[in-house]
Amino acid sequence: MRLALLLLVLLGCGDSRVYLAIPEGPSAETLVLVRQSPLSLKLLGDPPKVERSSVTGDLELLLLSYDASFESLGLSPGPLAPEALCRPCVLQKPERVYFSRDGSPFQETDERPAWLLEALVPDAAQRCGGCAVQLRSELVPGDFTAGQFDFVLLPWTEDSALLVGGRSGSLARLNLDGRIEPLCVPSTELTRTRAVLSGGRNELWIGDSTGVLSSLQLDELQTDRPCSEALIARSSPLGLGIKRLAGPADQRTPQIYALVTDGESANGLYLFDGATWSSRGEFEDYGGEPSLVYASDGWVYAVGGSNELIRARGTESEHVRLPAEFGEREITVVGDLPGFGIVIGDRMEGLLVSDGSDGLEPLGLLPIADRGADRFRGLLALDGGILLGTSRGAVRFFDRESGFCAPQGGLFGREEVWNMVLFPGPVIFTGNDSLYRAFPASDCPR
Repeated sequence: MRLALLLLVLLGCGDSRVYLAIPEGPSAETLVLVRQSPLSLKLLGDPPKVERSSVTGDLELLLLSYDASFESLGLSPGPLAPEALCRPCVLQKPERVYFSRDGSPFQETDERPAWLLEALVPDAAQRCGGCAVQLRSELVPGDFTAGQFDFVLLPWTEDSALLVGGRSGSLARLNLDGRIEPLCVPSTELTRTRAVLSGGRNELWIGDSTGVLSSLQLDELQTDRPCSEALIARSSPLGLGIKRLAGPADQRTPQIYALVTDGESANGLYLFDGATWSSRGEFEDYGGEPSLVYASDGWVYAVGGSNELIRARGTESEHVRLPAEFGEREITVVGDLPGFGIVIGDRMEGLLVSDGSDGLEPLGLLPIADRGADRFRGLLALDGGILLGTSRGAVRFFDRESGFCAPQGGLFGREEVWNMVLFPGPVIFTGNDSLYRAFPASDCPR
């Protein structure tokens, strides 16, 4: 059962003793008594008996209701330091506000006094709001990542990911704290890795630069044996490099989509059914920037840096160009994001959102001065918005209310930020040639 958090706000001072009655309405588990001058805040326990002594003149009360318990907000009964930092930003967004003057019955009001919101969350300007998502990063130390090239990250468990490939041909577990644990002895066969896909049940599918699709069982790996001993080639070479893989989480009956390219003219989407490859469409134009996603509706979306995309589901497929009203955009990334659906990022304008068919509408536009300056290469749902990775080591946050926030450059050197893995915290890992770990610049909750 959700409990309402009520904050009781007391303005004024005086000499007589007055007991404060809670209005009928949402049940109160918690009350916070706030006096404006001198400012004091106190979180009351249960039962929330509130009284005020020494009152003269007008008494003004505000009662703020939240659909959350004080425990869920990280608060506990007792005095709250007026200048304390890190209080939850949600305190600035009460569900309801009630007003009483001089002991009159409480009435609902739309007013949210600025002084009160500031008193509840003194550091809100630095932490709260759409563009308050700021990150800091660090290079993950260790010889394991030295000299890596084109390694791929893949979510594995709640607190770990897989790191596959690179110049050393490695396969390792990447932990939340940045520790890297090799799962087997590096093999040259894995140096060609360009794409990986989880098949469920500890199964890993690997696509390489020659177009060979292989698989292995993670629970069969041994730290003192070569990775290649567990690797099983599942397909004949396509002759085109596999750049991205996508498909359903359960691969007991293989259904694996591969975005393939020779880097120039032969580029498209293929489906592997466990025995053979079949084409699901080719790009008429290819801009050298592949992106592939298997969506929650069972459709797969492939883009390649032009103004076209390929949609496929099983034997169905279609080739879609952006409508004329969107111009000759260069689509560089596509993702299926919670709360947004199918999101398409382009180089020139910003973001589009799809309704799952041909329907597209703008989601957000970049400032005119920023259009065409960089390319979006990665999408990650974060804090109710979208974190976008670029081709030059920067990230940019998009918020529905605030739109595009200022870019945060220098976080990941000059790495192309397409390969992002999100852990609780949040903690984000990314990299191609070097491995980076990113986390909020502030230790306070939002």
